Amino acid sequence: MPDEPQDGIETQKPPENEGPREKFLLAMYGQLWNNINRHVLLVWQPVTTLGATLALLSLVEKKIFGLDIATSLAVIVSTWLIVHTIDASTWFDRNQSMISYIEGVFLTSEDKEQLGAFVGKPRTSKRPILHFRIQSALGFAVMILMAAHHFVQRVLPDFKFGGAPDYSKWIPYGCVIGSAAVINYVHSKSRTE
Repeated sequence: MPDEPQDGIETQKPPENEGPREKFLLAMYGQLWNNINRHVLLVWQPVTTLGATLALLSLVEKKIFGLDIATSLAVIVSTWLIVHTIDASTWFDRNQSMISYIEGVFLTSEDKEQLGAFVGKPRTSKRPILHFRIQSALGFAVMILMAAHHFVQRVLPDFKFGGAPDYSKWIPYGCVIGSAAVINYVHSKSRTE
């Protein structure tokens, strides 16, 4: 028996005698959404990346760390943000597909029509949602800005004035190359799993 319409949408009470399969699917549905919310709401990851970068620059200014090590650590923290974002996006897509299946089991064609075009249908795009693209962009921006700052401060003067090369100045760029390899590996694994 339909409940009173809310906002023009007629709702139905769930069946009172749900079997084990229905109970399982409904419990799984709730957990899948919890998982999606946990991955989407991890706003502390970008804040941590920015905070760590600012703290590292502060330590450089106080001469506790050198710019080479600080830049290397900022690249590593940025990579951490990017790979976690790729992983979260993979879990989001996986859970979204299962949620769509469960919606397809429980919702009628009429329900799907009333609720919207995307209910009961898996995401067709493999492109990460905007939230994850923004987080990845922040990670890449921090990495590029720190590497550019380091290059201007530590490497460029050697080209201008000559002198004996200091190979420790190239450590951050080794980290950038390593980070690119890690990001590529995680990205390719996320597409195959």
